[in-house]
Amino acid sequence: LRAATVGEMRGVAKTIGVEKAADLDEFLATFDVAASVFVPRSLMEFEINRIDDRSYEVSFQRCFVHENITKAGIADHYVCAVFDRVAGWHDSLGLPLAEEPAALPCAKAQGKECRRTMTIQ
Repeated sequence: LRAATVGEMRGVAKTIGVEKAADLDEFLATFDVAASVFVPRSLMEFEINRIDDRSYEVSFQRCFVHENITKAGIADHYVCAVFDRVAGWHDSLGLPLAEEPAALPCAKAQGKECRRTMTIQ
């Protein structure tokens, strides 16, 4: 998924005139456009809160992936790939993450809040 999302972000970035994100603010603005295309609010409800010049927090209130893995009966064994998409978007825009997103089970499937802090290098 991560490799595929590099390409999807390149297309969005090219359309809006961004080759590489100059900083976290430009990344987050481009993220917002890409999210409206690839994961619109009808599929995912989430908030992004900027923490500082290098970090932001993403929290998901509703996630179509969680809904579908639950319907499919695989939620107990599914490793979340949502943050792999986010990492691919970082790769595409030249602002790699300081740490690879951990491969974790779906938080929502475990009855937990889905929230992660992302930090750029």
